[in-house]
Amino acid sequence: MAIRHSINAVAFGPRASASSVIDAFGPGDDFAMVLPTWTLDNEPGGRDAAIARVANSGRSVVSMLQASWFTLDQPERWPAEQDSLLQAVRAAAAVGAPFLYGTTGPAGRLGFDAMVEALDRALAPVRPVAADRGVTLLLESTNPLRRSLSAVFTFRDLVDLCAATGTGLCVDLTAVGLDRAIATDLARHAREIAVVQVGDLMPATLTVGQRAVPGDGDLPLADLLAALLRGGFDGVLDLEAFGPRIDAEGPAKAMARGHRAMLGLLAQAGGQAAASS
Repeated sequence: MAIRHSINAVAFGPRASASSVIDAFGPGDDFAMVLPTWTLDNEPGGRDAAIARVANSGRSVVSMLQASWFTLDQPERWPAEQDSLLQAVRAAAAVGAPFLYGTTGPAGRLGFDAMVEALDRALAPVRPVAADRGVTLLLESTNPLRRSLSAVFTFRDLVDLCAATGTGLCVDLTAVGLDRAIATDLARHAREIAVVQVGDLMPATLTVGQRAVPGDGDLPLADLLAALLRGGFDGVLDLEAFGPRIDAEGPAKAMARGHRAMLGLLAQAGGQAAASS
């Protein structure tokens, strides 16, 4: 099975527009894109103009990103947050993206089980619209320091959360790559995973938001990809790298280099990249 692959426009920062991301790469750059919703909002002319620009670019979008879906311990805020997530679902459908991924949002002092129950209730009006539009909702886990964005921090908790809330798996290897028995768990659940985000961390990383190009850091990425392939993974590999190292190199240059590195790691793990994404 040839694996689809993409680059994540989060590398370009919160001021980037869809056009600025598209224009950063040439026609020979063979990858699909993941677009944060802010790239549509930042487009001159708004979301409709951004959707038209994507459609005319010939570049496919495999997923949209909408971070921090709900304030889970404050139900009074859910109606506005549900509306925002529904708008993101409609945008994903409009650009032809089969996935919309994000994080749960903060849970405050809710325990894990109460958080899962709250998220399930908050998603109730969103799931049928997403299904009708052909968009699969995906959730990812984060570093525990990201409690303002997320309430799930390990791969095993992510699997349980997604099973309980009718959502799919987006796995960020920088967040779960050092979990106990992660290679075994990735292989076991590989066929359930829709998107795997590939980035790296430098040994001296002490704060969040400081990703590196795959291979520049010390995460065992080839081993993790090999585990996924053993389990039958046939989803999307998404290059997700951002922060000071990416900014210093230049996002377009870093992402092009990172994309080549990611496909090299895939080959090292025994996988094959799709000829065109």
